[in-house]
Amino acid sequence: MPSLLCRNSKILLFKITVVSFRGFIARETVEKMREDELIFLGMKRIGEDPKDPNSTKFKYEQNRDRRKDLQDKYEKDLEKAKEDLKDQIKKHEQNDIKETLLEERRQWIRDYIERFEKNQLPKSYKEFYKWKDVAKPLTPEEEEALRKEEEDKKKEAKKKKDAKKAGGGKKKKTETPVRKCPSCLIVS
Repeated sequence: MPSLLCRNSKILLFKITVVSFRGFIARETVEKMREDELIFLGMKRIGEDPKDPNSTKFKYEQNRDRRKDLQDKYEKDLEKAKEDLKDQIKKHEQNDIKETLLEERRQWIRDYIERFEKNQLPKSYKEFYKWKDVAKPLTPEEEEALRKEEEDKKKEAKKKKDAKKAGGGKKKKTETPVRKCPSCLIVS
């Protein structure tokens, strides 16, 4: 009996191998037929050689190289134009810009002398760059409005605190609502 099972299992194994091989060959044949049909219908292109001058891939690569060359040329032109513009500004606008910056610094020195009522110059030029960052002083009306706003905030905070104390300090437990998932109506 054991030899019979062994022989049957060998035959079964052989049949499985033959069926798998025939299936593989059949799938390859069908794939080849499908590809031929798509080429015939014009839905798929025949593989092209990228080195053939009439192929689409060759034309695409040529066009891409031409665009990259143009891009490099335009980038160089842009850099040259930037340099030319800098030179023109230096040539024509340099004196105006210099005069404007000098006037700003002179105004800063005048404001410094007025503010501190001293007849001496500022100690460091670095203070000039912080000069415009300083907030201007508030007018009396703005100071009054700011003070009232702060008092109102303090009163509101005090009212909330008093209301909390009057409540007894005990917190009531609230039940958490049951949520349901809209798609599957699972309670979470």
